[in-house]
Amino acid sequence: MTNSATINIKERQFQDGVPEDTEMITQGTVCTDESGDPVISFREGSAHEFFGGEEGDFTKITLKGKAVIMDKKGMQLVFEEGIPYAAFYSTPFGSMRVSVYPRLVQFQTDDSGGTIRLHYILSIAGAQTVNSMSISYDIPGEPPKSDHERRKNT
Repeated sequence: MTNSATINIKERQFQDGVPEDTEMITQGTVCTDESGDPVISFREGSAHEFFGGEEGDFTKITLKGKAVIMDKKGMQLVFEEGIPYAAFYSTPFGSMRVSVYPRLVQFQTDDSGGTIRLHYILSIAGAQTVNSMSISYDIPGEPPKSDHERRKNT
């Protein structure tokens, strides 16, 4: 079953020691895939700086085991605590190597919504930033559950 959800994404990025905060609230969907794993999907709004995207780009986040898998515009990033991951991001000007070095990966989910917390280093074509991201989503009409009742990745 697919449910509508309000999705709130907050990100703090440090480049050369200078913090930059961004926040985006958007509408999307939450469902489970054929393996029973939660999948959060949404289109990016005017805050297109999230995930290096453009307004209207589609993002899909799958919570699988202890990993957060982010699919966006033909690129997949896997956030699994302590495990580096690299991919190539294609642009009209050529491909760039994108690497993530996850330091913290946590999530909790239930029928009413969930939260995802990521702390990671992002390297794009050799330039590095330190990032923290919090993604929360609420499914209207579902009563919230306590943290003990939510599905956790720990």
